[in-house]
Amino acid sequence: MKLQDIIQNSGYQCIDGNVMTEIGNITIDSRKVKPGDLYVCIPGTKVDGHAFALNAVENGASALAVQRLIPELNVPQVLFHDCREGLARMASAWYGDAARHLSIVGITGTNGKTTTTYLLKTILEEAGYKVGLMGTIATIIGEEELPQSLTTPDPMDFHSALARMAKAGCTKVVMEVSAHALALRKMSGVHFDTVVFTNFTQDHLDDFKTMENYRAAKKLLFTNEMARSAVINTDDPTGFFMKSGFSGPTICYGIGDNAGGLTATQVVVEPHGISFVMNYNGESQPVKLGLTARFNVYNALAAAGAALQLGVAPQTVAAALAKVSGMNGRMERVETGLPFTTIVDYAHSPDSLENSLRACRPLAAGNRVITVFGCGGDRDRTKRPIMGRIASELSDFFVITSDNPRTEQPESIIDMIEAGLQGCATPYVRIADRAEAIKCAMRRAQPGDIVLIAGKGHETYQDAMGVKRHFDDREKVREEARSIKNQG
Repeated sequence: MKLQDIIQNSGYQCIDGNVMTEIGNITIDSRKVKPGDLYVCIPGTKVDGHAFALNAVENGASALAVQRLIPELNVPQVLFHDCREGLARMASAWYGDAARHLSIVGITGTNGKTTTTYLLKTILEEAGYKVGLMGTIATIIGEEELPQSLTTPDPMDFHSALARMAKAGCTKVVMEVSAHALALRKMSGVHFDTVVFTNFTQDHLDDFKTMENYRAAKKLLFTNEMARSAVINTDDPTGFFMKSGFSGPTICYGIGDNAGGLTATQVVVEPHGISFVMNYNGESQPVKLGLTARFNVYNALAAAGAALQLGVAPQTVAAALAKVSGMNGRMERVETGLPFTTIVDYAHSPDSLENSLRACRPLAAGNRVITVFGCGGDRDRTKRPIMGRIASELSDFFVITSDNPRTEQPESIIDMIEAGLQGCATPYVRIADRAEAIKCAMRRAQPGDIVLIAGKGHETYQDAMGVKRHFDDREKVREEARSIKNQG
């Protein structure tokens, strides 16, 4: 593809050099540059891509995208005010502007994004659409499921996936949109058919520093430039902030008669599922869902609202939700054959841990809730003592362990969690080895107890000191269950 075709709708300021230069690929990593590539100089938080422009040219780059011209390098240079935004728009052009030919739903919020995307995918498929999905667990294109390393892919991977979805015959795409992706302008140039706000609680302060910055990043999705319509949880006070200034059709949702335009009433939460009445535009529809916990009522409403914005009938929404029986790593019951219940959940923020523990309490039916949890390394440290306090207040016994320590020492992370336990009367132990922590919790469980293993959910690895080793909470639970039964 010629350079002029890549940049024509990218918002560049000027070009120094031949616009007819042939481009073989677009990359932001100078080490991966091959002859004929366009190298994009991204000014990062730790290093500036401009510093590696010479390396890129020496490796064969035939053009550069820059935020400041580098006159000593004799290759065409496209000047952008913002190379991140330029990259997103060039990536779209590179893959044939596939986003323009797809109906895309973007879902953001601190918690619930993954569950909501899968619920919405189920609803849209029930309505007869072929649906692509991008999110924390995987990218799904037709029958193909690809592993995902980021909640929202980088622009080249994102637009490549959209192009593959369009080629596979998908007409709808549901995706998680992280605050990071919005802040880094990964979605620049994409216009969503509808956008969804689930909730807003503390997370990612290692990057955003303040809750105001984090909230502002999410708000970027709820603009007339980014979206045609919106679905917003107004039981969460931040929902009104997301709604402000947006003029497109908006469905507000919540629980209770006065919650908004889309409501859930007569909510019943049981160990094996939830039921409620969905009310919209004067019509009511009974809904049953094979997921437990009250927060999944909100996730179901979020998915329902997006489907309604896309013209799906309420009856189809209810029929689709009735087919959902479980979610990978989201309040997932692990069958063990033991007389207590073990649940694996992705809860890794204060609010999500609290919600999961509160959901477990009625399931215990008077018995104990035993919790295993930790906090990720190289991430927001302020939430560690908060999560310790939540575990102590809502558990009957808990084990503090390692999550993904990354470059930190697990024992140091546990020390910070323990800082929130001053005056804590709930018995607990600290076991940095996660497998041993799971073993400890299961060995202490009595008939009727609930064992909640929080933090990693669907993940099948543990990240420590730059190495990802295979580790699956569910596998460890099953291994320990076999050991208990063999000894019994």
